[in-house]
Amino acid sequence: MNRSVFEIAATGVDDLLAVQKSFDNSKVIFELIMKQISPDSTVYALVELGMLDVCQWESKVMDWCVVMDDELDCFTGLREAYQVKSFLRNSLRTGGAL
Repeated sequence: MNRSVFEIAATGVDDLLAVQKSFDNSKVIFELIMKQISPDSTVYALVELGMLDVCQWESKVMDWCVVMDDELDCFTGLREAYQVKSFLRNSLRTGGAL
């Protein structure tokens, strides 16, 4: 595969946004567990620590996404070409019409 530096960086941003979605899913699971157990329990405290860790990493990932996306804004022509290419690739993957 022969990709430009821009395409690699843009894919990195997309991947970080997917990680962000995963963090959202983890938080929902932690919240459900916390609703089901006593706040006095050790399990609750561990889940609470897990939630804090996810929130901290979520913040770091989002900050990095914003920085990378801002840097990519300097390459308007490449961004447009990448978006078209990405749209076509996703259409082919999902079997959708163009």
